[in-house]
Amino acid sequence: MLAQQRPLRQSAGGGELLDTGLPAAYPDAQSFLAAPVMSPSRAHGWICLLDKIGASGFDATDERVLSILGAQVGRIYENSSLYREVEQHAAQLAVEIEERKIAGRKIQQLNRIYALLSASIH
Repeated sequence: MLAQQRPLRQSAGGGELLDTGLPAAYPDAQSFLAAPVMSPSRAHGWICLLDKIGASGFDATDERVLSILGAQVGRIYENSSLYREVEQHAAQLAVEIEERKIAGRKIQQLNRIYALLSASIH
């Protein structure tokens, strides 16, 4: 599903259980629907649903809705990641600005000392 960047839908039928390939902590299921969590640039993970209540399996409408949800979540995730990067960069710039202010004050102080020393020599 992630490699193809497409939803995956399965139903067992006849009361059988699917081999979903999900981690052991997930419950057994007779029907399964998964969709990638995608942003425009890449896949970030996946979201899945098991055993649709009131139906024997998931349909194309469910697949479309879960795909839309996966795309929205992917964009939200990517936007929050970009926001964190911008915040980190802004914090680095703030540190640089403060360091430059301190360096500027030190230069001014050294210039005053130099001017005093130069005046006392002449």
